[in-house]
Amino acid sequence: MCAHKVTSPPHRVTAKLQPTKHCYHWNVRAQGHATTAQGHVTTAQGDCETTADQALFLKDPLSSNPYVKYVGLPDQGEPTPIGSRLVVAGWGCTKPYMEGGTSPVLKKAYADVLEPTKCEEHPMMTGTHVVSNNMICAMQEGHTAYKGDSGGPLFDQKDGKVKQIGIVSWGDYLGHQSIPTVYAKVSQFRLWIFLKTNI
Repeated sequence: MCAHKVTSPPHRVTAKLQPTKHCYHWNVRAQGHATTAQGHVTTAQGDCETTADQALFLKDPLSSNPYVKYVGLPDQGEPTPIGSRLVVAGWGCTKPYMEGGTSPVLKKAYADVLEPTKCEEHPMMTGTHVVSNNMICAMQEGHTAYKGDSGGPLFDQKDGKVKQIGIVSWGDYLGHQSIPTVYAKVSQFRLWIFLKTNI
């Protein structure tokens, strides 16, 4: 199961695991508050498109409180300058080859936005994957998103406000910490998110 971010009481955004039109039912917990997620997976592009992501709709809204807050979203087409230092968070594996399993506690790491070619030039990330305009390439030496982090947030935190810039999408499948991670670029789907959720 991927990580999710709360964008409004009934809405969360995450990364696409696989093309599907099935209806799923999950239990979702945020700081002790549980609710049920259900409904058809909604994709931003065609079912076979690998550069888009999906939304999960909650049956009952999560309430904002001192421990659960809604994340802000960028404007449609809002740029993320190369060199921007962002934060990625998740419960994914912290060692290469998935040694030790996923983390029992939420972890975070800094990630600097790179030129897309920096992701494409790594041998472990070539092949059918191409970094498109819908994606962000980012990393910081010694830290990377990995198995279990998929769907998690890449965010900017300034002046006490959090804005989600990206969504963990894919990277080196062995977890080498010297190889960048590719994130879905939220600003490329901002209009689509509004049309689907009215937020």
